[in-house]
Amino acid sequence: MSCTSNSVKPIKATTETEQDIILFSIKVPSERGVVTKETAAKAYSVSAYYLAKSLTELPLVLILPVFFYIIAYWMAGLNGVPQFFSSLFILLLTALKAQGLGYMIGAACLDFKFAIFLTNTVIIFSLILSGFITHFLPAWFDWAKYLSFIFHPLSAMSIIIFQDIQPLPCNALSTELFPQCFTNATVVITGHDILVEAGITLPIYCYISGLVIFFLLFRIIAFIAMKLHLRGPK
Repeated sequence: MSCTSNSVKPIKATTETEQDIILFSIKVPSERGVVTKETAAKAYSVSAYYLAKSLTELPLVLILPVFFYIIAYWMAGLNGVPQFFSSLFILLLTALKAQGLGYMIGAACLDFKFAIFLTNTVIIFSLILSGFITHFLPAWFDWAKYLSFIFHPLSAMSIIIFQDIQPLPCNALSTELFPQCFTNATVVITGHDILVEAGITLPIYCYISGLVIFFLLFRIIAFIAMKLHLRGPK
């Protein structure tokens, strides 16, 4: 059981980055008055503001998750160097996606308090659908997990970490999660069994593609919302 519980620590890093959404969702409304006046004065364009903001805040977005993941990954005993860099790439892309979502909500919501409320609501619903809290969703509602922006990086990280783990004997696991352990206590549970039980059945490139789609979608909508709400009168 310690193997799987330790493996959850690096995976949890993908959900930790989602906390950045709140930080970035409140920045755009707080800067709206100044940016609107300066774009009206043609000091700079909205696209220049969006690009500069995205680049200057990259250290804030990337440095803390990298430090957290470096410590968590090696403390968990997952000593695969290729797996480390593969999962680190997914973590960084997740952090950039969270930044884009924060900008999108902040640019779309003109009210500061409503932006915070909407951000928390979106995160909670996405966490529930992602399977991080529970993966026992009704069969007729199982499709909704693909709408969760947390589900895709969480699944990709899980595949990288669990696909090559040593088989685990049934007596070291919670048998209620794996029905095959009821009939034969000598059966071993593989990484594939763990992934299937968690509802992760697609190839890893499908989940990475979903993450990239969310990343691009949030960025594009955030830019459009900024163009509509931050530019000054002509």
